[in-house]
Amino acid sequence: KWKIFSSKLNPGFFLILNVFSPEDQYYWIRQCLTKYTSNRYRRNIDAHSNIEDWYSHVLADNNKGDIDKLRWSTLGYHHNWDTKVYDESDKGEFPSDLAKLSSHIVQALGYQRYKAEAAIVNYYPENTTLSGHTDHSEHNLSAPLVSISFGQSGIFLLGGKSLDVPPSAYLLKSGYVAVMTKEARLCYHAVPKILVDPSLVPDMIPKEAEQYDGSKLDQSFTETSTTVDHENFSAKKMKLETENRKDASDNSSAREEDNSETCRFISDYLKNHRINLNIRQVNQI
Repeated sequence: KWKIFSSKLNPGFFLILNVFSPEDQYYWIRQCLTKYTSNRYRRNIDAHSNIEDWYSHVLADNNKGDIDKLRWSTLGYHHNWDTKVYDESDKGEFPSDLAKLSSHIVQALGYQRYKAEAAIVNYYPENTTLSGHTDHSEHNLSAPLVSISFGQSGIFLLGGKSLDVPPSAYLLKSGYVAVMTKEARLCYHAVPKILVDPSLVPDMIPKEAEQYDGSKLDQSFTETSTTVDHENFSAKKMKLETENRKDASDNSSAREEDNSETCRFISDYLKNHRINLNIRQVNQI
């Protein structure tokens, strides 16, 4: 079962644990590194290279220096980093399995009408950061923001709607899902530090995502009620069944196609990188 915690310091901010089994976590990490990095999606490297498939490209020994050049990829609606807007004429494919996952997550918090339309996959090498900002480009600012962490841990700072509000710090480990809703939706946030511990990745996947039971969670969180009403959530909604993903277009064959080269690459990458999947609804439904 999932464990859902609400923040006392930042109302509207939730942290969800136990969403992923080790196998599920590996599946999404693989998607982030081998699928979302192709030129089917928009990437920062497109501005200065003609690399079609980043994953295949960096497997070659003479291209290892290009691994850390990849910093982000956008899925669905592409965010315009200059104008800070989403344009109806500038969008691509949004993965159906990722859309289903996002819907399950926000439904556990009471959001029944949600449509994942845009995602930014951030790739954090060691010693990189994300500066303070707000997410206000979406036409629908009431829909929650979903942030999923994989790989190395990151320090996440969440402040207020102005820079005058001192931020609170949260540790986001691999497999943790953070959701910003209501008051927290338009607050400033940043990632000032990646905490690197290669021992967390002995077999491609950090095992503590499944083992962690919430007992050591920061005391700024309190476990939410499991009674059934509009604001809370039912314990029956807190379990993500694996069959919800098995009808996705390429999920059933993903693990079958794994080989030792892919496993080694993912394991080596996760030893000093963090991956963040940031998903949002753009439009009103």
